[in-house]
Amino acid sequence: MVSLADLTSVTVVVTRNCNLRCRWCFEDSAPGCDRQEPEFPSLVRIFERVAGRGRHITFTGGEPFARADILELLEAARRHVDSVGVTTNGLLVDDDGAAFLARNRIPAAVSLDGPPEVNDYVRGRGNFERTVEAVRRLVAAGVAVNIQTVVSRRSLPFLADMARLAASLGVRLIAFQRLMPFGRGARSAGDLLTTEDARRAAEEYARLVAAHSHGPLRIKTKDPLHYTLLPPRDGAQLAAGAVTGGCRAGLSALFVEGDGTALACPFIRVPAGNLLAQSLEQVWLESRVLRAFRSRSNYVACRDCTHWPRCRGCRAYALEAAGDLMGTDPLCWHSLAGDRRREPA
Repeated sequence: MVSLADLTSVTVVVTRNCNLRCRWCFEDSAPGCDRQEPEFPSLVRIFERVAGRGRHITFTGGEPFARADILELLEAARRHVDSVGVTTNGLLVDDDGAAFLARNRIPAAVSLDGPPEVNDYVRGRGNFERTVEAVRRLVAAGVAVNIQTVVSRRSLPFLADMARLAASLGVRLIAFQRLMPFGRGARSAGDLLTTEDARRAAEEYARLVAAHSHGPLRIKTKDPLHYTLLPPRDGAQLAAGAVTGGCRAGLSALFVEGDGTALACPFIRVPAGNLLAQSLEQVWLESRVLRAFRSRSNYVACRDCTHWPRCRGCRAYALEAAGDLMGTDPLCWHSLAGDRRREPA
């Protein structure tokens, strides 16, 4: 039974405006999107609704530092939860912003999607070097920096290189996320992983976790399939069917748009409620969408799989592929049901 105390991570979209126009952006953000900017008081009301001990808020966008009031907004969020973080491309974080993040122990997750030829294909010419320099400045200022890398057919051969780069920059963590067919990413079908690519990515992730197990760099993933190739952390829990890993949507994580719309994750565009109109208890405990994630019996394609406790597949990918939120993740090589993604013709 999931309780309100289980909700530990809330991601809030504070703007759709961005200084870049990335090829794979799921929010379709770009310069000039500030017409949709959430108002400061509305965002503060969202922070008030999700307030609680043991809870973390992550700012995302767009580019959060495109907001002129970003530091005041971060300060407002800090008053309501235990910790705050920000996802950023790093290019608009000036010295004052870096000092603020360091002083308040606010980690920055910086997006870097591969070596120069891959990153700049996605994020614009010259932005690899600019982003690496931004990471260096943040680390030098004392900010805890994470790197986030989207795994595509273009970046798949370079995951180990990205881990080495992260370590050389003094970054504390690198996290991998599969390219998703949403927003502008939906127009990049040739860059999406196939089922075999997904398996190769999981194998490489497992190798990197083992290689860096005793080093300062932590290797993380946002792809539930990756957990299936790791040694179980708790064999007893796994045998008992307790959730030990995989997607956190509806179990401990919530995504909130600037207008208050609550979602299980940014890629599942089925509203679970609205935090400007409802209490957190109503949204988290009563939403039929969120409750669907909490019962093994609902997972038509995954419920009998031995990996269910630590995977459960990507529900957004399943919904996009076949219109079934609880259906087969098309990139899952473990599944014997449903269609798999094939090599492009």
